[in-house]
Amino acid sequence: MTKDKFWEVINNARAIAPALEGEPLRESLYKQLLTLSPGELVGFDCAWQEYRRIANSPQLIAAACIINGGTSDDRFDYFKNWLILQGQYVFRQALKDPDALAEFKIPFGDTEWEDCGYLTSLAFVGRALPTYFTQEGIAKELRRKYPTLLQTPGALDAEIMRVLLYPNREQEQAFDRYLLGLEVQHYIDISGLDSYDKFYLEHISCRWEWDYLRESIREETPQPRQGKLSSDIASTLPKLWKKRLAWDAEQRTRLHHRSEER
Repeated sequence: MTKDKFWEVINNARAIAPALEGEPLRESLYKQLLTLSPGELVGFDCAWQEYRRIANSPQLIAAACIINGGTSDDRFDYFKNWLILQGQYVFRQALKDPDALAEFKIPFGDTEWEDCGYLTSLAFVGRALPTYFTQEGIAKELRRKYPTLLQTPGALDAEIMRVLLYPNREQEQAFDRYLLGLEVQHYIDISGLDSYDKFYLEHISCRWEWDYLRESIREETPQPRQGKLSSDIASTLPKLWKKRLAWDAEQRTRLHHRSEER
């Protein structure tokens, strides 16, 4: 894995799904990660964590507060997930000047993409499951029990992805789809496949490539400005603040029109 390969994976995911919609982009990135080898997944994870570490400054925290109406340690991590998935150009511009985010489309109140930070581990398991399901006869049995749901090529892989990415999704109206999801989840739980955490710990400490990757990322990535912020957040990031106020006003107008329609 190299920093260029990392951004290529991000760009490929963005080319398929809308960059401002968390769920489609999460699924698109998951599919891209399935094509990587286990070693490449570790490298991708190393790069992801290094970019998140770099994107840590008072001004970026202020940007997260403006965009999401507040922040915390965890929420700021989720914001950085969103920031990385906006692509290399936007990410670099935000590091240089977080106020530059005002130049781009922003889904205010919806840039805390927690689940995107777990996709590497899910893809590590997900890439092994189709083979496991086939070798153990699980795929054949599921297709026998749910012929309508699993008749098209790739339908079982899509169901595995759905279960991995959305384990807590509420019961669907279609009862057979709900039962299929339960069975897939059961077989995943008892698969006994190696976890990503185990693989990561076995490989991260003994590979000089990862240290080189982190170093190359640090050398080519703009370092955000540090230092104390003004207590007036509006004067710290004036363009982003102005854009947030305009968005708030637009939301109030839409709410007013909906009330009148009723």
